[in-house]
Amino acid sequence: LTDPKLKGFSSARRMPTEHPTFGAEYRMLCGLGVKTIHVWRYCPDAPPDDRWMMLLDLTSNGSSVEILDFRTDHREVLSKSKHQCVRVWRLDDGASGMLSYRDVPNSGDTSAVLGPYAFGGPYTFAVANLDAAVEEGAHLGTNRSE
Repeated sequence: LTDPKLKGFSSARRMPTEHPTFGAEYRMLCGLGVKTIHVWRYCPDAPPDDRWMMLLDLTSNGSSVEILDFRTDHREVLSKSKHQCVRVWRLDDGASGMLSYRDVPNSGDTSAVLGPYAFGGPYTFAVANLDAAVEEGAHLGTNRSE
């Protein structure tokens, strides 16, 4: 496929229920390294013209997207742009045409996400709870010889 909106592939997830017409359905996230996040639907058993469909086109909260993944289910996506905090998008709110999201405080140095936690920080290690937006921190200090 040559669609530029497929740039920066990040993650794929099989949907828990079958598509009513096409059977197996997958959701894919693209946008690493660019400023826009794209959510795609892929149905491998659909006719060729119906296999791929871009569902959402989301503007990130800053410059290039560094982290992009589904949360534990298919209803939430998290993104982390350079010099910005982690943003959690709620995908099933789209019926009104507006998607809800929340920014996770103190998550600007996040370098990894696992389960409900964002981890990171070059000098002060921070653990941000993505669900409760509570930060736990521990100063790591530096290793200097004097």
